[in-house]
Order: sequence, then C-alpha cells, then structure tokens
Amino acid sequence: SSSSSSSSSAAAAWTPAGPLVLDEWQLALSALFTFAFQMSFWLVACTCQFDKVTDLAYSVNFMLLAVLTLCLANAYPLRAIVIAAAVVVWGVRLATYLFVRILKMGTDKRFDGIRESKFSFFVFWLLQFFVVWVSFLPALFALRCRSRYAPCNPPLAWNDVLGLVMFVVGFACEVWADQSKFRYRNNPANSDHWCDAGLWKWSRHPNFFGEIVLQWGIFVAAASAFDQPWMWVSLVGPGFLTFSILFLSGITRLEASADKRYARRAEYQAYKRQTSVLVPLPPVVYRNLPRIGVVLCCCEWPLYNKGPQSTVRAPPRPLERFCVRTHFSTGSRARARA
Repeated sequence: SSSSSSSSSAAAAWTPAGPLVLDEWQLALSALFTFAFQMSFWLVACTCQFDKVTDLAYSVNFMLLAVLTLCLANAYPLRAIVIAAAVVVWGVRLATYLFVRILKMGTDKRFDGIRESKFSFFVFWLLQFFVVWVSFLPALFALRCRSRYAPCNPPLAWNDVLGLVMFVVGFACEVWADQSKFRYRNNPANSDHWCDAGLWKWSRHPNFFGEIVLQWGIFVAAASAFDQPWMWVSLVGPGFLTFSILFLSGITRLEASADKRYARRAEYQAYKRQTSVLVPLPPVVYRNLPRIGVVLCCCEWPLYNKGPQSTVRAPPRPLERFCVRTHFSTGSRARARA
C-alpha cells in the first residue's frame, strides 16, 4: 500500500550518521555519559573532602551533553542550534558564577555531615546524576533530530518564539539576581542582613524564578521537535526541577534558614509580608493581592512560614474593609492564627 511504501522509503532514507550510538534517541548514551561524568567528580570530591566541584559538575554536564548530542546527530537545523546554544550559554554562566562563589566561600554548608560519609556523599551525587539527565531530556529530543519514523525538524512555530522569550527572561532574571546577591554579600556591612537589593526587593527568591522560567522555556521550544507521543514524558524534566525548588531542597530549606535567623526582627517580618516568595512583583501590587492569588500565583505556601513568629501575609487592606462591612470576623481569625 501507499502508507507502507512511504514508511519503508522513510526508513530507507534514514541512516545513522556519525559515531555509533547505543539507541536511536541516545537515551542510554546520554545516561551513561552523565553517570560516568558525575561519578568521576564524586571520586575527586570524596577523596579530597571538598565541595568546590559539586556545582561545577552539575553545570558543565549540561553543556557537554548539548554539544555531544548535537555533534552525534550530524544535523544542524536552526532550532537545534538555538537550543544547544541556550544550554551552553546558561551552563557557562552558571558554572562560572557558582565556581567563583564556592572559591570565595570555601565550603558549602549543605554538605556538613554528608561529605564525611562516603555512602551519603555517593547518594547525593547519584541524585545529581538523575536530576541532570532527566532535566536534559527535552533538549535531548530536540537536538537528536534524525528519526526513522517521521521528520522531526518541522518549521519554526509560535512555541519556538515563546520558548526563546521565556528562556531570555528567565536567564536575565537569574543573572540579575545572582549578581545582585553576590555584590550584596561581598559588603561586610550586610553580613547580618538578608538580601533585599535589586530584584530581591520584588522577590525573596528571584534566582529560582529565573531558573524555573528558563527551563520551561527550553521545554516549550523543544516540544516542536517531538515526533513521538512518548517524548512528552520529558515533562518530568522541568516538572521535577520546579517541584524540587518549591518543596524539596530549594525555597523550603532557605525559608526555614532565614526564619531561624531573622524571624524575630520586625524589619524582616515586614519584608516577608510585602515581598513575593517567587514571582517578582512590586510590593504595592503584592500587598493588595487576595490570599488565593498569593498562594496560587505567587506560590506563597504555608510551609514557608514556620518561623518563631508567624510571617504569613495578612489580608490586604481592601479585603479587610470589605470584611468589616460584611461583619466577617477576619480580624479575630487573624489573631487566632497569630
């Protein structure tokens, strides 16, 4: 039939190019490469008992995966080049920043009590291998653009533009936030104060906001090249990253640390009540958002407010006036929560 002949001709037209790979979409090759790369750095970090290569291994791994995948595909459509360039630019910037920062800090407190145990340290590096590989899946499918089943280099579409815009916005936010905090921390006068400079005036974690947006931007752009339905499983990449930042090792840990250190200070209480936890917003806008908007749109979850004193943002004044007019006991409820 015509369908079988067209599929056979498509299969005949497809020929693997470049070095031998273990599978068509390089899932096994990328996983093996990432595992070997992370374990080699684990051996260095474990042997020398230092933290100076941990974040460096994370960032550089993405860069090498992007270059390796693009070269093995032996095809260079515009979408693949742009996505690979985005990953490399992001990786170079992040690796440089984190390496300079750890050289200045000396040690990373996250690993206190972990680096001394070879097994615990190994588990961390094993998790880092998983995070890198899973997060890279959307870019992997876009860069590995030679398929025996269907052409996977469709023309550029609206989601390519949207994904690129998201990446640029997220990258700009991350760079701005990191540089602002780095300069702020280098000033000895700020040693006992939280960072509220630059974008940190509008968000308590603008670097995380930038990271989430740029990773979803890569996914949105890469999705145009998905030529098999199962490739949408790569949603787990940006999805797991977002979940991790919101609920595991990101905001949750840093909010608890900041509450432990500053929560008894009225100035910090005021900063936390009027500053979005993630999405950058002017304080005047954030203060007047309804509670449901604060939770759903700004990710201000109750688990971020476990300090010695409650720092849950109070309802905005317009809502308070409405509640008073309708004899709703908002004030008593707020006092009960406090």
